[in-house]
Amino acid sequence: HIGALWEASQAELLGDAVEITEGYKSWWSYVPHFIGTPGYVYAYAYGQLLALSVYQRYLEARHEGQMSGTWQEFVELVNGGNPFTREVVFRVAGRFVGAGIYDVTPLALSAVYFYSDPELARRSPGVLNVLWLLQQCRRLGVPWLYLGYHVSGCDKMSYKKSFRPSETLGEDG
Repeated sequence: HIGALWEASQAELLGDAVEITEGYKSWWSYVPHFIGTPGYVYAYAYGQLLALSVYQRYLEARHEGQMSGTWQEFVELVNGGNPFTREVVFRVAGRFVGAGIYDVTPLALSAVYFYSDPELARRSPGVLNVLWLLQQCRRLGVPWLYLGYHVSGCDKMSYKKSFRPSETLGEDG
């Protein structure tokens, strides 16, 4: 019965912004203290929707339709990785600035993806993410940070040139 009440309240709250699937109908149950603290779970749902809206605005501003920005794509990005995948969220004065997805291995952290509020692009929040990852490497005693490929001539990846040392591969790999 609680699942049906949750579904009805979410349908009313979210309208057609989110498709309520069979899996979504049981989301209320994944927070064990939902019953003891009414409304608490709404903060999780609201936070996920806020992050999704920033992710969608980021894609519109940076990727010109190359990615869909659907809920499914977002969930796979954040939760669909390996068991070593982590997420870090950056806020300033309570405002969501951006979120980084990264993998943790014994010898390296690997920056998987970063998205941020497009209104803050001139402040370079992606660089903040890299600096945080470097600090995290030191905290964990991990010797390497992998930023992924820098594609020469791609302005969206040009920030990677600023970090040293780096390994450069030629055309033959």
